[in-house]
Amino acid sequence: MKTQSRIFKMKSWIKELFENEFFVEDLIWFVVFAGAAIVLLAKFS
Repeated sequence: MKTQSRIFKMKSWIKELFENEFFVEDLIWFVVFAGAAIVLLAKFS
């Protein structure tokens, strides 16, 4: 039962994060910049 409640807490925490529009925008920008950095590293390596 402990692991179930822990998973439930994680799910509600993730849901709260995704309901926060600012977090989603930050996540999108982070993914964009991380992707660009990986592409640049791959080109210059």
